[in-house]
Amino acid sequence: MSNILIYDVAAESGGALSVLNEFYQKAKNDLNNKYFIVVSIVNFEETENIKILKYPWVKKTWFHRLFMDIFFIKRVIKKYRIDEILSLQNHCINGIKVKQSVYVHNAIPFCEHRFKLIHDPFLWFYQNIIGLITKKSLKKADGIIVQNEWMKNAIIRMQHINPNIVHVLPIKINLTHEIERIKTDKTRFFYPATAFAFKNHKVIIDAVKALSSEEKAKIEVVFTIFGNENKLSRLIKKEIEEYKLPIQLVGTLDFSNMKEYYKSSYLLFPSYVETVGLPLIEAQYFNAPIIAADLEYARCSVGNYKNALFFNYNDSEHLLKKMKQIE
Repeated sequence: MSNILIYDVAAESGGALSVLNEFYQKAKNDLNNKYFIVVSIVNFEETENIKILKYPWVKKTWFHRLFMDIFFIKRVIKKYRIDEILSLQNHCINGIKVKQSVYVHNAIPFCEHRFKLIHDPFLWFYQNIIGLITKKSLKKADGIIVQNEWMKNAIIRMQHINPNIVHVLPIKINLTHEIERIKTDKTRFFYPATAFAFKNHKVIIDAVKALSSEEKAKIEVVFTIFGNENKLSRLIKKEIEEYKLPIQLVGTLDFSNMKEYYKSSYLLFPSYVETVGLPLIEAQYFNAPIIAADLEYARCSVGNYKNALFFNYNDSEHLLKKMKQIE
């Protein structure tokens, strides 16, 4: 029996929590090993072979997080005599000689789009500084887990990693195939995304602006933002109102409401930084037509799905052409 540590103090919601939960479920079924799961604020039930180590103070400041990553976690590893580590935080734990595997779900260091310091300082820092740390860390890993083939290929190509240690673990979604479509009076385009610059709402707004008045009357576009979350969302709302664009801001949706939009809409997905782009996978279960950025992550997620079109992610005229093509 080995003592295995699963390290993920970053996870608290969304996709990161789903990934952690998936490994928690696997650990529950592995009665041949003892697991120690290190978290910050999420709650998991302890079992016969799982001990939960919870440190909520990690979330106080970046200093607390660094203290955990650099110093405190080593005490934990020593105390519980850990034989193997699975880090779900994109990088290895430094200064540890036990076997380590890393789950890499951050696409920013490996994406095709290069951020500029003057325009996107935070994302530039994440791509170039945090990204450098991530890449160096992967050189030390005994195993690397990614969500799809494009991430595997990017890591192997950029870091000259041995392909035999990089493993693809696809995201699981609990859906059955839905084929019944809902008809609407207008052609509806749906973009489920938060208000971040790389999500690229701007290219959709510019494409809709270029429509004639008659064409605008025949379509509606749905964004899942409120318009008050941050500076960008407020700018998006202001532009929509100023130009009287047929774009609705419906806010965050639960999945039951998301399903209704998938069934009645064409999915737009212009984001230029994604690991997977989960809506691209979900939309296929509802037989929804897709217009996506012509980038490697999207090609990988769409696969052989026939009801998909691709456009140059920074070309609103090209997007408009594709939107008219499927009306």
